[in-house]
Amino acid sequence: MLKYLFNIALFFFLMNVCKSQGLINDGSLWVVGSGIKLCIVGGSNGNCKLQSNTTNHARIDLDGTLELQGNFTNNISTGDAFINREAIGSGNGTVVFNGTTNQVVNGSSKTIFEKIELNNSNNVNFNLNTDVETTVTFTSGKAIMNGAYLFTVLNTATGAITGYDTGDYIVGDLKRMTSVGSYDYCNGSNDYIELININITSLGSATFLEAEFIPGSPGSIPLGLEVDGTPVVEFLDYGYWVLTTDNETGLVFDVTMTSRGHTNGASVATQHALFRKIGAGNWSNFGTHNNATQSGTTTNPITAKRTGANQVGSFAIAKSQSNALPVELISFNYSCAADSVEFIWTTASELNSNKFCLQTSIDLTNWYDVKCIAAAGNSNSLKTYTLKIKNSEYKYIKLKEFDFDGNTDDLIVQVYDCKETPLEGFKVYPNPANQDVTIELINSIQQLSEVKIINQFGEIVSNNKVDDNINVFKINIEQLAPSIYYICLVGKDDKIFFKQIISKI
Repeated sequence: MLKYLFNIALFFFLMNVCKSQGLINDGSLWVVGSGIKLCIVGGSNGNCKLQSNTTNHARIDLDGTLELQGNFTNNISTGDAFINREAIGSGNGTVVFNGTTNQVVNGSSKTIFEKIELNNSNNVNFNLNTDVETTVTFTSGKAIMNGAYLFTVLNTATGAITGYDTGDYIVGDLKRMTSVGSYDYCNGSNDYIELININITSLGSATFLEAEFIPGSPGSIPLGLEVDGTPVVEFLDYGYWVLTTDNETGLVFDVTMTSRGHTNGASVATQHALFRKIGAGNWSNFGTHNNATQSGTTTNPITAKRTGANQVGSFAIAKSQSNALPVELISFNYSCAADSVEFIWTTASELNSNKFCLQTSIDLTNWYDVKCIAAAGNSNSLKTYTLKIKNSEYKYIKLKEFDFDGNTDDLIVQVYDCKETPLEGFKVYPNPANQDVTIELINSIQQLSEVKIINQFGEIVSNNKVDDNINVFKINIEQLAPSIYYICLVGKDDKIFFKQIISKI
């Protein structure tokens, strides 16, 4: 028997072997040395089956390459099919699935491979749990994990899986042993890759992260869910992801997920955001969202990212009610000097912002650029800007934002007053108001013809005729949406006076 095994081993070391119509190892030891290739050809009949006899268990000592055109079956009753494996991450024994019809990996025992290469456009189905110690290479086709079987990559190197793309990936549950670093999970459904990237910044007590994509609806949007103050209206409709680990203590990671197959993506990338659900809880915000990290629209691949996550669970991409603003303005103020006005404003976030410009007007129709200042571009932290202009007769100021792609956004229109106005005083009360506001002229004015209400963007939303020589009158604002508005008093000589209404509640 020993002489027979020695001859088989020597034969495999000396030359490449191609065996047609399959091989059955019934308790023998096959040795395929480094640089040697054993091919089991014969199309769908080129099977490799390992089994135990009454005294021995089939084994393969693989340092070269085993190429299979048929199925691989591991029916040994104890131990591992591949023996004398090197340390995890360094083994060279490679099994290549390169059939021309669908291949199946099955049997009664889990198989631990050193390296796997998938080169079958008709896919390889796995009907048992499968471990890979060194690398997984996708050349063509999918690895389809049937049922609840698990594909595990034991090598903690971030590049242990290579070659995956939109047609070549894992359908099912992928588990990766991890360290600190950026790991791709090439999971998906039968029709689409739903790529995940987990960038682990602190491993803590975790030893692995496991990911699965679940086709189907993530459920309904919980009441009050929003991102950066914008209501969220629906989840992308193709599916969601589930991440699990063995121990979350000290784990911190960034998560990026790309959806394919959905039909209800938003028309603007920044409408999308990633949300998490832990156990049976509600979907909610987590970590840090930044508009600049979202990409994709409509039915194209849509990518959403969150940083600083510290818990796993279910993850889904949703879209907001309207496009998140390219610039989130949180304050805008001014101070007067003898012959100048200094404007100060603060942004909470910026996306693709090129510059800010101050514009002035006396009629809310004709606007003139005064001065511009460079913007931050992309930012998710507080930015404060200061710009000084010469004081003038203009009473309206507009802060306008310009994107790098040429789009613009009127952030705010405001009255500023560093001089005495022709009508120095009139009262507007109550302020804030809900239904009616009362306007009381402190100094009498002759020939008053109308009162206009103007929103922050210079649009006239209400125009009210008034009688001559009336010093106190009311205007109903019940139909206006809650916001900031301005009162515009117009005389019959077209002289205009302004007063800000603090808010409509």
